[in-house]
Amino acid sequence: DDWQNSLGFETFYFVSGNGEMMDTSGHYKRFDLGGDIVDLLLNEKDIVSDVSLPGADSQTLYGVKCAPLEYDGFAFEAIAVVFRNDSMLDLLNISAFDGETENYVISDEGRIIMNGSSFRESADRFYNLFDYLSHHSDMTSVQLAQIESAISSEVSGAVSLKIRDVSYYMIYRPISFSSWSLVGMIESD
Repeated sequence: DDWQNSLGFETFYFVSGNGEMMDTSGHYKRFDLGGDIVDLLLNEKDIVSDVSLPGADSQTLYGVKCAPLEYDGFAFEAIAVVFRNDSMLDLLNISAFDGETENYVISDEGRIIMNGSSFRESADRFYNLFDYLSHHSDMTSVQLAQIESAISSEVSGAVSLKIRDVSYYMIYRPISFSSWSLVGMIESD
């Protein structure tokens, strides 16, 4: 438990050849990993997968292939660790520009995977950047569609916009896996 607390992860799992997972206490779990489970078990690629459930804390699973082994009678071929994304951000202590930026890792649909913004701990917290921008920014639907298209096409870019009458510069850049992008916003003067 000490190493679990110091590293900030929720649960450690052993992963069987059929994708079933067991934690160190013997509890079984299944996550909807889609094609990531094939990449992990058959293609022997490390995976990073969003395993968040609607209305629950955002969570990310990191999995790596290992030699076939057994733990408490459970045969496994990979191991995985699940982090709450808020814990991961606290662990990494992300604070660019002296904490003046709003930083996100988002899916290509705009869903927030990691939230390094000031909204993370507030009642104003939101879960989809595109939805938030469509309701709270001065962007037209055409401008927002262009950004959505760029992000889903894994293209980098920058734009200036207003959110609730505050001017921001927003940059976005793909991060090379799971069609995720890093988005940063800073107030412009």
